[in-house]
Amino acid sequence: ICSPIQHLRPKLPAALKYRGPLEGEAREKAEQTLAGYIGEHVAPWHQDAQVHLDEADPSFILTVWIPLCDATTENGCMEIVPRIHTRRMVYWHEGFGITEEQVPERTSAIPVPMKKGSVLLMHKFIPHRSTPNRTDGIRWSMDLRYQKTGKPTGRPHYPHFVAHSRRSPDSVMRDYPLWCNQWVEALDRVKKTGWPSREYRPVEPAEMKCDE
Repeated sequence: ICSPIQHLRPKLPAALKYRGPLEGEAREKAEQTLAGYIGEHVAPWHQDAQVHLDEADPSFILTVWIPLCDATTENGCMEIVPRIHTRRMVYWHEGFGITEEQVPERTSAIPVPMKKGSVLLMHKFIPHRSTPNRTDGIRWSMDLRYQKTGKPTGRPHYPHFVAHSRRSPDSVMRDYPLWCNQWVEALDRVKKTGWPSREYRPVEPAEMKCDE
């Protein structure tokens, strides 16, 4: 299946400034909003194992990251710490992601510049981040996640779809309007019920059992 953890992401230039007609407090608020939006699209060190609910802890979930334009060190390509996933450790702390001090072997982190349309495959235990966009253009990317059909996704409140099946090829989702409607309905439900949170979230690094 294609997991519900799927995003289309624009990374705005770090030097972008508000140039609209507002003045005074309204302008200040607009500038703060823009700065916050840019900041949200510079991902700190994290592991994708940190972003789903407890139910999916045992699930092997493959991250597929696709740059929709060339991703370079200048516009904020991905950086990863390779081979860490074999330890099966999640580097939890009080907030989101991993603090600089916690990043295991961060001196071995490597940037991963990629051409448009290339594909980066990552285990959910791989520490990774994206850096600021130092260019004057927007760096677009898409991240998808795939896992075995029938395994918990960690976001049961959002829809997933069968992307490939040898056993049941007719189950593959090919109805784009239906998929869109499922997302509209799910987003509406979450607005009413609120975003569910993990029950178990330690503040120290911890091992996570995961099927391969």
